[in-house]
Amino acid sequence: MEKKKETSPANYSLLKQIGIGVVTVISFILAWYLSYRFFYQGEGAVMSLWGKTTDFIGLFTGIFLVGAVVGLVGVLVEKWWVVVATYFLATASFFIFSPFKLLSLTATLFFLIVLVLTFLSIEQERKVRIRVSVYKILRRGFPAVLTMLTIVLAVSYYISTVEGIKNNGVQIPRQSFESSTGILEKYISEAYIPGFSKNMTVSEVSFQLFFNEVSKAGDNWRDMGIAPELESTLEAEDIDTDDNQAVMEAIQDNQVVHDKALELYQGTGASDNLLGSFGLGDVASSQPIIDAAYNAFNDKINDLLAPYRSIVPIAFAITFFLILQFFTFFIKWGVYGVIWLIFILLKAVGFVKVVKVKKEVEEIKL
Repeated sequence: MEKKKETSPANYSLLKQIGIGVVTVISFILAWYLSYRFFYQGEGAVMSLWGKTTDFIGLFTGIFLVGAVVGLVGVLVEKWWVVVATYFLATASFFIFSPFKLLSLTATLFFLIVLVLTFLSIEQERKVRIRVSVYKILRRGFPAVLTMLTIVLAVSYYISTVEGIKNNGVQIPRQSFESSTGILEKYISEAYIPGFSKNMTVSEVSFQLFFNEVSKAGDNWRDMGIAPELESTLEAEDIDTDDNQAVMEAIQDNQVVHDKALELYQGTGASDNLLGSFGLGDVASSQPIIDAAYNAFNDKINDLLAPYRSIVPIAFAITFFLILQFFTFFIKWGVYGVIWLIFILLKAVGFVKVVKVKKEVEEIKL
């Protein structure tokens, strides 16, 4: 029987390095996909620095992944061609999801250069160290990788912002707008419009405002301009039309009377420009108040920012970069810890070995 050819230690080491390279490329692709979702599909796609929590978690998970695999390559991979091929494929995969632009191409090329230079720096530190220390090996150049990565992401954010403004104008994320109106909804309900809900239509809100004004002024319900048509409904519901308080309570609490009063009020046309009275434009009375307010607010912002339309994407991108830079300080330490744990685990299972070697040291003497 023929003996099976055993894989030599050198070949086995090469296979492991290639495996790390494959994992690195896959991690980069996942990171680029998460950033693409944030910039072009999630709440980040609409020109704002606020968005869904899941969008931000995905983005920072991608940054963490890139940091972790770059650190592993620096600590574990030795073959130059594996490093170059890995980083080339990893950075090129950026354009699987993001549009090919000269600006983004330039940023990714610089990122590739920084990755290679960082590997050189880490490799040099790895070779001269007497004792293996993951943190001390990685601190040489690794922070520059995260900084350059945030620049690439900021450039992507700028490009997506330019395209978004061109197609849809400046918009506040819908979810962010609705969440910010939650407290306002409660305040309006308690202070101005009892039972107010952001899901009410413009005409319902307008009618409720009008009804509250009549109630506070102590006016007779017949002065509301809907008395003749409403009277038959009141009589059908056994409401004394001469008892002003009873009628007002019925309009507020009796669903049949309330719906009829609202229908008659809509017929007067008084609710057609509720937001217009606040300087926010004309809206349809049947439109939900939250939709009307959201659209009107975005229109107002676009009018205000019209002279600065070209500056807005730059301002957002710079702010976005500064925010990412702040968080990468914490991500950096998290990456150090995770790589240290992975290194300990790989060493425990025999994937990685720490061996002692003799090194010759040069000295200068007179």
